[in-house]
This record gives sequence, structure tokens and C-alpha cells, in this order.
Amino acid sequence: QTKNFKAIDFFKSNVAKQNNIDNLAEFLKQPNHQEMLLDGIHLANKMQKLRGLLNDIYKNRIGKDITIVINSGYRCPAVNKLVGGKKDSQHMKLQACDFFSPELENIKLIDIVKAIKEANFEVDQMLVERTWIHFSCKIQNNRNMFGTYLKGKFTAI
Repeated sequence: QTKNFKAIDFFKSNVAKQNNIDNLAEFLKQPNHQEMLLDGIHLANKMQKLRGLLNDIYKNRIGKDITIVINSGYRCPAVNKLVGGKKDSQHMKLQACDFFSPELENIKLIDIVKAIKEANFEVDQMLVERTWIHFSCKIQNNRNMFGTYLKGKFTAI
């Protein structure tokens, strides 16, 4: 848990809900879930820092605090399969989440990603995917991939 995120935020999934899958219960069944929790704590802390950076960049322009809504965090294998996720998806390791910010809805997602890249914020991936941003980070060996991932194709910025 951080100032603006609760642990449960990283287990929410509309697809899980629609399919009566308890993502958190499935996570706890994973034999390595305690190891994954370390990645999850790192992800939550990085998301908190990202929220602060977005506020630094956009608050004066928007005139209010920027919030972040996580629409997909951890995915159990069944949910990952339902959404067509990659077999080695970082979502299944609690290293990734997809998010949007209601306050930034009038700013192009690619411009948000560019601003984060220009701020030298370390990420593994920060990619525009449809109407949200995919964010992932690892405790070490981050790739700093910024760009888009649309129709199965990565394009760097």
C-alpha cells in the first residue's frame, strides 16, 4: 500500500469479474506468490512515483491533482488467457499494470509517455495500448522501452 494506491488496486480486473474469477485468490494459490509480492511492492512504489511525476508535469496545466486508475494489474493464468495476453506476460508476475488518468483525458496518451521518457523515469515498458497505458517495471534490468503497442506491433518513440 502507498499513499494513493491500495494493494487490492493491483488485483482488479473487469475480465476476472465478468468471468467470476477471484484474481486475488488465484494469486495466493501461486507457489511463488510471496516472491511476486516483492515485485508488486516495487510496482506500487513506482506507480506512486509516476503519479507524483505526472502531477509535477501536468497539475498547473490541468488545475487539479492527477489521479491514476488501474484497470488491469495482476492477471492469473485464466484471466491472462481470456484477454489474449502473452504467455510470459509481466501482468502474471505482478510487474505490470494498465492505467489511465481521467484528468488527462484531453492529452494524447503518446504525449504522456513522451513526457515520462523525457523526465528520465526508469521503466521496463511504458506503452500506449488502445485507450490506456501499459506500465511495467522490474526490480533490476529494466529495458526502458517507451512507445506504442498496437495491433500486436511495438513502435518505439
